[in-house]
Amino acid sequence: MFYESDRNFVADAGDLAEVLQRKARDHTKVMQVLATNPEIVDRVVGFHAQQAIEKWLMAALAGNEVRFRPCHDLDYLIDRLEPVAGTPPVARDEVAALTDYAAQQLDNAPPSSSALDRKATIELVDEIGTWAEAQV
Repeated sequence: MFYESDRNFVADAGDLAEVLQRKARDHTKVMQVLATNPEIVDRVVGFHAQQAIEKWLMAALAGNEVRFRPCHDLDYLIDRLEPVAGTPPVARDEVAALTDYAAQQLDNAPPSSSALDRKATIELVDEIGTWAEAQV
């Protein structure tokens, strides 16, 4: 079992990595489409960016047969991944800042006061995706 949780979710590492990659690709596509529409609020774009990166990191963890607990904390996922895959090729603080977008959706937290740089966010997700796919 690669998810450390109370849930009874069991999958072998390869199957789990494949499922997570598919989910990461889906969130990436949604984020890219939404980011081009100025009528979509930043928290929605940021949420899908966070989810894409979360799934990419989890896929890389599963592909490397590293146990992890399901969470939205991108710092935690990077910490688990670094010993086997090295440091992702992006600024860690930029990745970690997206964790707040998951919290906003899940906890109905107030939106961030700073605007999301959509172009930079798309590039960040793409870089993480390319790097994570190479780890699987």
